[in-house]
Amino acid sequence: MAVIPWITLFIISVFLIIIGLLLTISIIFIPIGLPLLIIGIILIIISVFLFISGSVETISSLLKPKNRVKIKIAARKEKKPKKRPKIIDVKEQQGIYEVK
Repeated sequence: MAVIPWITLFIISVFLIIIGLLLTISIIFIPIGLPLLIIGIILIIISVFLFISGSVETISSLLKPKNRVKIKIAARKEKKPKKRPKIIDVKEQQGIYEVK
């Protein structure tokens, strides 16, 4: 569900009131102008209410202490050294290999 900001609602209601007033001036268009006036006035009241409630919410959120949550970061796993093959020194004597 999309939320209409209060300023957009206020601008729409002002246009509705202006159109309603212009149509109400001529007697022929009173059935169209009066509902537009009524809808415009209701929308202005709603937009003012949204503005006030938004301002109060903003001010109250500024005054409240912030609850900071500390996030514990898990310690990194230590890398295990790679197993290296053992190097053996050998010496050859007459075709026989001996370990040093």
